[in-house]
Amino acid sequence: MGKGGVYTPLHSRGVCIITPADGPIDNRRKVKKGIERMIDKHTISFFHQFDPPTTTFQARNGKWRPTPAARKAMAIWQAVLERYKPAEPLQGPIVLEIEFMFPGKQTRVRWTKPDLDNLLKGVLDICTRLGFWEDDAQIVLIKAQKRNGTLPGLFFHADAIMAGGKDDGDD
Repeated sequence: MGKGGVYTPLHSRGVCIITPADGPIDNRRKVKKGIERMIDKHTISFFHQFDPPTTTFQARNGKWRPTPAARKAMAIWQAVLERYKPAEPLQGPIVLEIEFMFPGKQTRVRWTKPDLDNLLKGVLDICTRLGFWEDDAQIVLIKAQKRNGTLPGLFFHADAIMAGGKDDGDD
């Protein structure tokens, strides 16, 4: 929620967007000073406009094999995320903001299928395979939502909140 309990889409809050063709685009009038430092060092952030598949990876037939629709959805997500694969995986604990935007006339929260947890599971598995991070256990906070809107696509913002390698948690 935005100020005063008004719904504010995650992607409209102003972050650095990295596109594969033209590198970082800094939206400085919206970027908070505290976030700017992290953007320069350890961030993967992008918006990809497309119609996200509504079939999730968990769609299975009787023998626990993905259905053809699930395999097609996996291929679509793989193709989208591959465009934003980082040169090196994020290190340390990661905070992730992700927003799935489906086609619709109004910007509103979507409470119909697909299930948000199933969307997340599939996308995070692909991100791990592509090397966005070494292990999805590094993700310590996820802020996720799905909604309908006039601009369908995926907003993805991952911040490594501590520079360096693995933290064993013993302080």
